[in-house]
Amino acid sequence: FGSRYLSSGQHLPETNPSFRLVPKTTPAEMIAGSAAEVQETFERIIQGVASPLPPTSVLGTPTQSTRGTMQQDSDINLGHPNPFQSDVALASTSPFGPTPRGAAQATPELFAPPHSCGADLGMGPPMPAHPVDLMPVMSTAGSFVSSSSGYGSIESGETPRKPDRNMRQITPLEREMAIRAFPLLFSFFCLATFSVPIWTMYHTGEDINVQYWITTKASWVVLLFIPYMVAHAVHTIKGRPVRMVLVTCLVGTCIVLLLVADHVFMSAHSLGEELASQDCTSFLRKRDLELAWQRAWSFHTLCARKKAKKEGASEAQTAEKYRIHECDGYIDLVADNPDWAYLGSVEKAYRCGGWCNRGPALWVPSKGGVLDSCGSAVADVVTNKIQWSTMQVIIYTTGTLAFVSTTLLVIGPLFARMGIEW
Repeated sequence: FGSRYLSSGQHLPETNPSFRLVPKTTPAEMIAGSAAEVQETFERIIQGVASPLPPTSVLGTPTQSTRGTMQQDSDINLGHPNPFQSDVALASTSPFGPTPRGAAQATPELFAPPHSCGADLGMGPPMPAHPVDLMPVMSTAGSFVSSSSGYGSIESGETPRKPDRNMRQITPLEREMAIRAFPLLFSFFCLATFSVPIWTMYHTGEDINVQYWITTKASWVVLLFIPYMVAHAVHTIKGRPVRMVLVTCLVGTCIVLLLVADHVFMSAHSLGEELASQDCTSFLRKRDLELAWQRAWSFHTLCARKKAKKEGASEAQTAEKYRIHECDGYIDLVADNPDWAYLGSVEKAYRCGGWCNRGPALWVPSKGGVLDSCGSAVADVVTNKIQWSTMQVIIYTTGTLAFVSTTLLVIGPLFARMGIEW
């Protein structure tokens, strides 16, 4: 506590010229003042309209000292001397908060208290009256409280915030490595994702039944590999991902596969029902093919009869020995009967004979006999192979389209975080 004299100012006898004793304060003086004054003063302190230190009007006019100058008009008038008053009055400006409204504003320096006997004590050199620096310590860039760490910066005036520990900043080296590896990774992703459905549709499009009954262009889906090569070249030259290229390769491939697979699936569904029916006259395409087979059987029978007369063998032997394409004049008749090529391919592929009904094989040897009519064999292939394969492609491509669409929406903020323009 300070060395302020509170009441009488009487001095004790000096026993040592270099040392003076501070007069004692009586208990009566320490507890002076009514309880009402103390309560009123305490309420004013809580409301922020007064300072807890006595004013200078009670303590007297301050005098200069080597330790500083006491504040004026910033203390509470308790009505009596305060024995616990400090020698040094703190400035109202504090780094812990603004001065309460109604309190006296003080200068940011610490001044010395009035001169007293305690100031003359030989306890060391006096304190110089230097101003106290109350400015907060500024953080440097990259420190714990800098903006780069996520907590905000005092200098920039940012609002302190807790950083997201789940998001790690991408270093320039990682960004450069990601950009260099992106073309290869994207090409690998496209091949790994779309090679199976493209190959499935290509294999389905090469089927003789699809080419004859549905379309001959289903196998063109193999051309979808060309955009992947172009995308690899563009990404390598640009040195960054290109949004239009990504959308074309991912979403475009899914749309093409869905359109082709859906067309083949719907056509195969209706075709399978027609071929599986026992009625051979209601469906025009089925009836035309039956008529084409009848013409081929008549031509082969006439050919076997001529060969039997020429060789002196039976007609059954020559019919078994010679195939229809070995007969004279076959090439000329094929131009007028284009369906014969399909009937011959079906016989070779499924070891069948006839079309609506089971009959003898005309294009392949029939030593082991035929198993079924070619119409029923084709119906089974269309239903169990073509429909099933295209349905798998539709389901897979639909899921892939949903995945790549979501990925394209998410990858934008990721590229922005990495500082990659796309």
